[in-house]
Amino acid sequence: MSETPKDLRELFRFYYDYVKPLYAAVSAENVMPQEVLFEINAAFDHVSRHWEHGEPEADMVKQAYGHLKRSCLDIFKLSYKDLKMDYDRMMKADLSLIDNGDFEGNARRRFAEITQLVRDARNFEGKNSIGKEKNPEAFEKWLPAYEKGEAFRREYILNPKVDWAKKKTTSIFRKEIVVGIIINVAIGVLFFVIGAVFSEPVKAAWEKIFP
Repeated sequence: MSETPKDLRELFRFYYDYVKPLYAAVSAENVMPQEVLFEINAAFDHVSRHWEHGEPEADMVKQAYGHLKRSCLDIFKLSYKDLKMDYDRMMKADLSLIDNGDFEGNARRRFAEITQLVRDARNFEGKNSIGKEKNPEAFEKWLPAYEKGEAFRREYILNPKVDWAKKKTTSIFRKEIVVGIIINVAIGVLFFVIGAVFSEPVKAAWEKIFP
């Protein structure tokens, strides 16, 4: 979305194409940040001024558009934060079991690309910020990072092979624990037997040498 809406029709096209789907996605997870609600409320407050206070439509649309884009920025950042947490959890599994290790290598490379896009967006926002406000122009920088992140989630994090690898990893880990316990118990029993067999003869020999 590079062109600024010129009227209400175009403004609401942006709302339905971008804001509403993003809003619905985070609402489904019950993690709607207050900042998003404030920005959307501010946007529609500008819309109301067109009729209530006679504000020119072009000015109203420009102001509302800025607030709607800022609401998306908050959602983009929240989405990447959640994606990073899900990625870290996924990487705890032994993904080398999937596709001879290709899956893990591709996942690391794809996520690194997304992270770089996020860094570029943050740097742009920091260098071009307007006071302490979120710069709405950063929307164009954040959007590809968000879209690639959602594609990554579908292709990797939600991939059925990942659940299989997690179960396999857990099974192997449990077996290693059981084997470790068995080995420790065996060593303990061995030392106990050795102590029981050799304790008295050793004691008697010691008393002969040092009566």
